[in-house]
Amino acid sequence: MEEPTDEENDMLDLAPGLTETSRLGCQVIMCKDFDGITVTLPNATRNVQSERFVERPHHSEQSPAAA
Repeated sequence: MEEPTDEENDMLDLAPGLTETSRLGCQVIMCKDFDGITVTLPNATRNVQSERFVERPHHSEQSPAAA
């Protein structure tokens, strides 16, 4: 993985249980290179979303009119 950006590091500063190797989960793209790794999730999380975030229903949650 590439080194975290300044923006990611700023968000990580708000994370509980931060460690030297902490990363935002949204930055981890699983691939065969990660086969066999151990991932530790914190007991607590802080979910932050952008003001520009627009929630969209999953395909299985769409209303019949939208299908």
